[in-house]
Amino acid sequence: MKRIFFILPIVLLVGLAALSIVKLGQVGDADKSDLFVGKVRPAPAIELPTLEHADYKLSDHLGEPVIVNLWATWCAPCKLEHPLLMEMSEQASIVGIAYKDKESTIKSMLAIDGNPFTTVPLDKDGMVGLALGINSVPETFLIDAKGVIVRQHRGPLYAEDAKEFLQAYKTLKNEIE
Repeated sequence: MKRIFFILPIVLLVGLAALSIVKLGQVGDADKSDLFVGKVRPAPAIELPTLEHADYKLSDHLGEPVIVNLWATWCAPCKLEHPLLMEMSEQASIVGIAYKDKESTIKSMLAIDGNPFTTVPLDKDGMVGLALGINSVPETFLIDAKGVIVRQHRGPLYAEDAKEFLQAYKTLKNEIE
C-alpha cells in the first residue's frame, strides 16, 4: 500500500511532463486558428509619437501601400528578421512600430544594426498592437492604399515571406500608378 503512495505521484508527474512536452511541441496552423490572419479588414486608426518626437498617423499613407512591422529590441525573432527588413526597405516603405520598448534601446539598436524603417512610431503601452490583433512580435502587415490590411504574417519573416510581401506591395503600388 505504501508503494502505491510512492509510485502514483511519480507516474502522474511523468505523465504530466510528457503531455506538456507534446503540447509545447505542437505548432498551430495560424491560418486556421487565427481570427485575423488571412482576413481582409480595415486597419485601425493609428496615431503615435515617433522616435524622432513627431506625430505619426497611419492615415497619412492613404493613397499608397505600406508595410507595417511591429517589433521590439528585446525580441529575438525580431533580430532574426532585421537583415531581411533592411533588404526589403530598398524596395518598399516599411513603418516599424516599436512595441513596448525603450527609446534609448531602440536608437542604439538601429544605430548598430541599421534602420530599415521610414519612421519608428512608439507603441509604449501596446494598445496599437492590441488594435491590430497581434499575438506577439514580430508581426508584419501589408496595408493597401485604401487603409485595408490585405496581408498579415505572424512571427519573423523569412526569405520566401519577404518575397511574397514585396511582390504584393509592388502589385498594389502598380495598381495606383
